[in-house]
Amino acid sequence: MSKGSIDSNSVAPDIFGSQHLVSWSTKRPIVTGEFLDLNGDSWTSSMADMLEALMLDGKVALVTGAGRGIGRSTALIMAAMGADLAVVSRTRSELDEVVLSIEKLGRRGLGVECDLAMAGAPTRIIEACISHFGRLDILVNNAGVVIRKRAEEILPKDWDVILELNIKATAEMCRLALPHLRRNANAAIINMSSITGQVGTPLRAAYAATKAAIIGYTRVLAKELAPEGIRVNAVQPGFIDTDFVRPFLSDEPDQMADVLKHIPLGRMGTPDEAAWPIVFLASPAASYITGQSIVIDGGWMLF
Repeated sequence: MSKGSIDSNSVAPDIFGSQHLVSWSTKRPIVTGEFLDLNGDSWTSSMADMLEALMLDGKVALVTGAGRGIGRSTALIMAAMGADLAVVSRTRSELDEVVLSIEKLGRRGLGVECDLAMAGAPTRIIEACISHFGRLDILVNNAGVVIRKRAEEILPKDWDVILELNIKATAEMCRLALPHLRRNANAAIINMSSITGQVGTPLRAAYAATKAAIIGYTRVLAKELAPEGIRVNAVQPGFIDTDFVRPFLSDEPDQMADVLKHIPLGRMGTPDEAAWPIVFLASPAASYITGQSIVIDGGWMLF
């Protein structure tokens, strides 16, 4: 997208199939850079400047857990914003669908079928990405697992499973990605935490511990890498309508109603709504944001 090139009544494609008409012709005050355009004469150019800051043209992003849910939405929105994608999932059929959708958006896609909890998986994933694209600009550590038990019932083997994927795989992906991220300007890492890492949620003691650890790890990594210009942030989704969350709300008839009662916006979030902040954090628009953990919960943590 070139600056100042947006036409009136241009059509913005919905990456999930339909199209939404976006009218850029309405004039309004726009704040951009250090000036306020009160008469709106430069509105089109200013809007182009702002959209340019969200674009990921020329970037290569790697998203784990990208076969469905938040990971899938993140990958497709990043592709729509101009990035090429390496996507990771354990399920080949999901990977094939996501890669095909990326290619339909005019971007290059690489599907890596891999279980991140397996020994050597992070090495294989990073090597596949670099071999295919020759570079890496954005790493999104989205893959994760939850074990739903009372704290006193969690066995050492359960801890091994959840720590291996939620903590060790994330840290190893970061470690292996860093030599490649350092070669590119405006590189970014986004790690997946959760509101559970900040607010105690019954039956999720091990999961909550790992998600709290991700916040701490993200902050340390951000401070260490800031002098090199690499930004590191995390996101903390709340109740997002995904295959990951939905089964845990169907055990008891009143559980969904109880959850919704504590969300001020009155509904669960969509995968797209969780993905957009991730895309923002990866973009030049977030160039002065690092070490943060962005809550995406519809207001749930306000209670």
